[in-house]
Amino acid sequence: MNKHKFEIISALDKIRWGKNCEHLIDINYAHDMKSAEKILTHWLCYITDRQMPYQIIWNVGGFVFSDLIKQYESGVSVDSLLNPSSESSFFKGNITDGYSFISRERGDINDAILRRYKNYLNDDKQVVFKPRFYPIDFFSIYFTLSILLDYDRSIIEYFSRIIESVYSRGKKVNAKDYIESLAKGLDYLSFDQLSTYTQSEQKHLIKASAEAKDEVGICELLNHIKLNEGELYNTDQCVKYVTLKDRCDHIKAWIEDGCTVKLSSNERYGSFKRIWCSLRDYIKSPIFSKPFKLALKDHLEEEVWKSFNEEVLEDNGNRGCRYIELPGDVWNENTIFRQCFSEQTKGKFGKQLRKDCGWNEDSTWYPEQFDITFSIAPRMCEQNNCSVCLLSDIPDDNDEKKKRENRLLELCSEKEETICPIVLLHCGFRYKCQGSGNCTLRKLIELK
Repeated sequence: MNKHKFEIISALDKIRWGKNCEHLIDINYAHDMKSAEKILTHWLCYITDRQMPYQIIWNVGGFVFSDLIKQYESGVSVDSLLNPSSESSFFKGNITDGYSFISRERGDINDAILRRYKNYLNDDKQVVFKPRFYPIDFFSIYFTLSILLDYDRSIIEYFSRIIESVYSRGKKVNAKDYIESLAKGLDYLSFDQLSTYTQSEQKHLIKASAEAKDEVGICELLNHIKLNEGELYNTDQCVKYVTLKDRCDHIKAWIEDGCTVKLSSNERYGSFKRIWCSLRDYIKSPIFSKPFKLALKDHLEEEVWKSFNEEVLEDNGNRGCRYIELPGDVWNENTIFRQCFSEQTKGKFGKQLRKDCGWNEDSTWYPEQFDITFSIAPRMCEQNNCSVCLLSDIPDDNDEKKKRENRLLELCSEKEETICPIVLLHCGFRYKCQGSGNCTLRKLIELK
């Protein structure tokens, strides 16, 4: 196994999240947002982040969700904001054409919307966003905002309760304890048990609430009724929580019990993809880690903050991210890419990295860093650019080894503060050259 390949992945990941890289984009907020509001908007965006271009989710969805969160934070009820039968709802449509999230704020005064997303404006110049996995994402958002009512409508307050609970276990807690409990907390908040309901059932429930004469709690509908040959009837079969209160009580009991958790293999390497991405952003992204840290520090007692900061956030978040799993993705399952690291190309790559590729507590790399394949695989593997790829095998023959090195170094400009051609080729990132003497990639290419 070529150790240098893992070091290259680690180096590219650090470039990706570093201050000299210009590819990262922020959410297109509809308003000036407080730190905690930014984090909740970010989480709603990730709930809908499946099989859609992230630019649309961040710019269009982010605009609508930030508008929604401003109203939510002001004290408006969740049913008023999301029940289609409410005049002030952000969720509108009909059963034939489907429903969408629609902003109240006009989008035609927003620069990002005007430049690239005019086709997401309706006749009233409001921004319209429909998730790829409607209606399940709607119910995830509904439960999220409903459950957070018990936590001052703040996802940061919710995180704080979990962190404090983990800290109070009475033993030396570490980054793994914090990370896995936060991950399970996000699952309880937004996803747990929603797969119980089929898509047809969910659509029928939305239709039933939209046609109700009086404002009806969607959560009560969802947890009391099932569809049977077009008729609604009472049942609690296969449902862990019969009411919203049951959900909230379950979470409260879990937090009071120390947030103990044992993630299943499917959760760890499969269904938690959006959860791992969000936690990674809160810890490592230069855009989202700042509001996350500011808001969290204000909520936690000093000794709890010190523990969480030292265990999870220090070293630019790399300590905490060692225990975040690789978000499963079509790109990091790419056969050409996987063959660079193992002859085994079946099964979850994240699990293979953790168990079969030599990772341990002292490794300089960690599995989540392989999410860089989102950028590498379509540019290198899919375009057959192996001859100029940093991850190509190093020949045993010295002459061939030198030819490989020269091919890669021909791409190196060595001009400080200009865009690095090697990083641009591999990842599409606009990364400023640090000079040959300070370049980790150049040292790995030269194998010195």
